[in-house]
Amino acid sequence: MDIGHGVDDHITKEDQIRFNISLLLKVASEEHYISYYKQIIPELKYLVELTKQDLPSREKLILQEVISDFIGYLRRIWRHFGGIASHLQHEGQNHKSAIVFNHNKIIEQEIKSSIDELLVLIEMLIKYAKNDLSRCFYLKLKGDLFRYTAEYSLSHTKKIAVESSLSSYQAAASYASSAHLPASHEMVLRIALNMSILFYEVIGSPDRACHISKQAFDNANASLSQVRKKDLPPIAKLLGIFRTNLTMWSVDLVDEED
Repeated sequence: MDIGHGVDDHITKEDQIRFNISLLLKVASEEHYISYYKQIIPELKYLVELTKQDLPSREKLILQEVISDFIGYLRRIWRHFGGIASHLQHEGQNHKSAIVFNHNKIIEQEIKSSIDELLVLIEMLIKYAKNDLSRCFYLKLKGDLFRYTAEYSLSHTKKIAVESSLSSYQAAASYASSAHLPASHEMVLRIALNMSILFYEVIGSPDRACHISKQAFDNANASLSQVRKKDLPPIAKLLGIFRTNLTMWSVDLVDEED
């Protein structure tokens, strides 16, 4: 990754922040120092506080990468520890299971603190968003973060996280409509996909998950003619995920009927 070159006399504060973000991203992504992703979050927040403007496309992609790679990495560790702990508990090895659960609690705190930081940043970005498409983008990320929170939360905290995730996805869908995005637009499909995952994996409603998925799938197929050829690959991939999910989730509907 090119992180800049040439004369840097009189470099502005804004340029310093952007350079630092690029440097942290390079180390995190190319050298696999995942923890460096977390350091990008306050830098992005500082940039928004300084400029009081929406992020340009490049920084939006960086924000998205931080969430998908860093938070995704922590979620994978959390699930892995959880699986080990459950297995040990099932075998009656309660002392070992407790040790693993303690590790899981540490990961939960890391996820929570990182998500809290990201939510503060995203609220700022929603405020400075330059158009409905940008608001749609941030609200979809907000929905994702609350969905991740709901995954490890219990009782009332989980209920609030689920409600916040759902309302964020619904608001994102509303802004997508205001921006006149077609049903086959990648953002529209991603909102529907993640909302369906919320219903299936977190809320436990395969019926609602299938309904959202089928509606999004059918509407997108009906408007594929509006998609430019160069934009087709990611759309085709998303439609494939919808198809796979519908096939798997439909089995649960049959089981419920039985």
